[in-house]
Amino acid sequence: MPSSFEPGEVARRLTADDLALVDVRDREEWRNAHVEGAFHLPLDELDQRADELPRDRALAFICRTGKRSETAAERATAHGLDAGNVTGGMEAWAEAGLPVRHGDAAA
Repeated sequence: MPSSFEPGEVARRLTADDLALVDVRDREEWRNAHVEGAFHLPLDELDQRADELPRDRALAFICRTGKRSETAAERATAHGLDAGNVTGGMEAWAEAGLPVRHGDAAA
């Protein structure tokens, strides 16, 4: 069963390079706003691209509300990865006042 991460914990662990953040939202959502340093991997591409994910640290998956990222964390765990879900997703991240990058077309 995947772990759950609170947004503040994820932010701290990203700074410590102890965790990788994987955003599983679609490309348009990513372009509108995302966490600096997150790896973008849309949920529908996860199974085909799981080998691109880092294996040297825990993975925290994020989406808008936490539902798609919970599915992603379950799939990643099935691929043998140390994975968890960011509780509340990007909505909780923004509510916590954590930084978000807007308007970046790079995906």
